[in-house]
Amino acid sequence: MDIVIIGGSTAGLAAAIALQKTGHSVRVYEQSNLTEPTGLGVGLQPFAVEALMSIGLTNIASLGVPILSTGFYTPDGKLLYAGKKTPEGAVTKVGIKRAVLQTALHNEALKCLGPSSLYSHCELKHCHQDDNFVYATLHDKQANADFQIKADLLLGADGLHSTVRSIIFPDQMQFNYSGIITWRGMTVADDFLKGRMLLMGGRKAKTVIYPAQYLPNGKVKIYWAAEVLQETQVLKTPIRNMPGHFDEFAGNFDGFKFENIAVPDLYRSATDVLKFPIVDREPMQSWVDKKIVLLGDAAHPMFPMGGNGASQAIVDATTLARSLRLSGNNVSKGLNQYMALRLKKVNQVVRSNRSLGPDSILTDAEASDAGMIKIDGLTHYREILEGYKSLTQPLGV
Repeated sequence: MDIVIIGGSTAGLAAAIALQKTGHSVRVYEQSNLTEPTGLGVGLQPFAVEALMSIGLTNIASLGVPILSTGFYTPDGKLLYAGKKTPEGAVTKVGIKRAVLQTALHNEALKCLGPSSLYSHCELKHCHQDDNFVYATLHDKQANADFQIKADLLLGADGLHSTVRSIIFPDQMQFNYSGIITWRGMTVADDFLKGRMLLMGGRKAKTVIYPAQYLPNGKVKIYWAAEVLQETQVLKTPIRNMPGHFDEFAGNFDGFKFENIAVPDLYRSATDVLKFPIVDREPMQSWVDKKIVLLGDAAHPMFPMGGNGASQAIVDATTLARSLRLSGNNVSKGLNQYMALRLKKVNQVVRSNRSLGPDSILTDAEASDAGMIKIDGLTHYREILEGYKSLTQPLGV
């Protein structure tokens, strides 16, 4: 089958590799430069690590940092709850730089597809379909010229601002704003985390901190996100990454500490800071329009609580490839199978993340301390974490 993928995102490249390895002819068109990935940190759930290993990225864990445990803390560093430590020999969650992940995917795609099937600087202008093919018009930014292509199947993996989605589902483009702005950065520091992921704070201010890359000098690149609930629920900033500054948010984290580390000092040491409003879109009833299908953020943008965005996108990719293979490469049957396995499951994750997902451990503890609710601490926290893990675990094919 001749398949075109719009978007060289994590989902797009993972799908390209998985589909090519199951016998399809795949081309990827990305509007930016595939060889110059950007971004900060990504937390990969164990099921996403397994999915990447299944398509050839067998060394993915070694490119990042295995996350051996996750802890939830009060702002002053008191441990509320620690998730189960990963058993020795089991696949772990992995913290990784997004650019490292994208480079690994691009290198594997080069081996599978060849450079002549990976196109940078190509922007989708329009697509349509008939009973036989999907047709697309793209703009080559470097040549400043439009060109046309056709395929048996077109995948929209073009992210949060998906052009494919806007064409096939134009009435489902409205963003839902959480009221939270997040500032994100990476800081080089001593390895004080020792493979731990920290979540700390409460309703108005929360931080997530985890290691993403070991450095040759023994230090670690640490990814952090600082989330601040805004006084107004009206979105006043563009929905894109923007340069951020320490002074814009750090005052909300005065007194936050872990062991002997003052969290604001970690923020202050970052070389670059980006800010972004936390948004999602209303869950859809379908990601498919005949021979056009969405995956990743194009299909289901979600709040980052629980660190599931990239992980669910990767599973979209591998599930789609397996669904097509098991259907005998019948497009209609394969896409129906993909929908059956992914749509309801991922929509549940989107809705759960609106209620803060596992991060509700922090807000419930805060409310309990204030006398607003009564909870059985450890039992309540364990139920939240195990319930979320069960919710996010992909269905098998």
